[in-house]
Amino acid sequence: MSGWSKVENACAVALQKHQCEWLWMDTCCIDKGSSAELSEAINSMFTWYLRSKICLAYLNDVPTCENLVERIRHMRASRWFTRGWTLQELIAPAQDVVFLSKDWVKLGTRCDLASFLADLTQIDRGVLVESGGRQDWHLARLRAISVAERMSWAAGRDTTRPEDKAYSLMGLFDVNMPVLYGEGADKAFRRLQQEIIRDSFDHSIFAWGVRSPSSNFPPWPYYQPKVKHAHSDKLVCRLFWSHGALLASSPDDFRYSAGLKGESLVKLTDALRLSDIGEPHFYPTNYGIRIQLPLCFLGARDSWQLYHALLACSTLSDPDARIGLLLLRIPGTDVYYCMNISDLEARSSEVRSRAVEHSKLSLQSRRPIFPSAWKLSTIYIRDYVPVPSAALWTNGYLNPTAYQRTSPRGIERPRPPSPYLFANLPRGMLSRLASKLWFK
Repeated sequence: MSGWSKVENACAVALQKHQCEWLWMDTCCIDKGSSAELSEAINSMFTWYLRSKICLAYLNDVPTCENLVERIRHMRASRWFTRGWTLQELIAPAQDVVFLSKDWVKLGTRCDLASFLADLTQIDRGVLVESGGRQDWHLARLRAISVAERMSWAAGRDTTRPEDKAYSLMGLFDVNMPVLYGEGADKAFRRLQQEIIRDSFDHSIFAWGVRSPSSNFPPWPYYQPKVKHAHSDKLVCRLFWSHGALLASSPDDFRYSAGLKGESLVKLTDALRLSDIGEPHFYPTNYGIRIQLPLCFLGARDSWQLYHALLACSTLSDPDARIGLLLLRIPGTDVYYCMNISDLEARSSEVRSRAVEHSKLSLQSRRPIFPSAWKLSTIYIRDYVPVPSAALWTNGYLNPTAYQRTSPRGIERPRPPSPYLFANLPRGMLSRLASKLWFK
């Protein structure tokens, strides 16, 4: 359908069916040639939808069907439910959303189709049902859901411009930030998470990725295979370059995060019988995310130390369960990197979990999973993985002493390493790098 025909039909439906004298359309009511107006519209769009009398969702690939089963089948295959920007169009309105077919015939409302929409989009049904037009009630129900679960709603959705995967979620988390097209999807999404962190105490934002049950979590001796070479940092080298970021690079990383809920750090420390919390907040810094977490020391090889950290979040299916992360400490610093369980076992790639899901029983039994006591510590966790500079390598292996200059304790540090991820390296270079780090 041509652009002008779409405007005419939308105006007719708004005026005749809903008695609305004014209509706003994203296709013609934003001057995309003006960066200032575009930024204002993107930052305000969620609020406009929230305060609207009615929201019309035009599904141009769904035919008009009298049969309810056929109608649902066509709606399930509609591209409207796979686009990034339509997520806030579905969630934001406090009144209701009316779905229209390609012939501008009503297919149903968000409230009437709440069960179907919840099954299709994995969005909590409580957000989709009618809130009586009360904007405060609608926002309260949305904000009661954890950051990780809200992020999981955006997994698998596409946008024309890569940065819009992050920009389309600003209203969902009630944050604002400058719109900078050209910065790239990874950087835009990292900025979005940093803004969320500044206004949230929810640890579930760090619990993205696949979670492994604690039964798959081996004791520390399992991480110390025999090494034939004198350079014992080989194991640590392999750990360093694989999946070491605390923050996710895309909403798709939260695909398995539905069902997570945040909780207070006080509740977590009480369960572990730890002392009072002096600094419960966390925030981004130049060294990474500064955060206070319960840590359990697992073991060390030379100057490299491995820890297990618990996040203040659990699952809806098991409220007593806790989510943990494996952290590698840079020698001589309070800076840590996240590790994958698969990276800790030198020769096997069967388990590629980023986080560990502990039941209440596994937390109570300290050995052999937890060889030492839990201790509440304030640390820095890097939010992305930089490529080490040449000065950090000695005979093809990482030099632990070079990292001591990166300490946030005021020690002079060398020129910052390149901010590119290993995933962006040419395949041949990555293969040569991996061959140096792999056990012989």
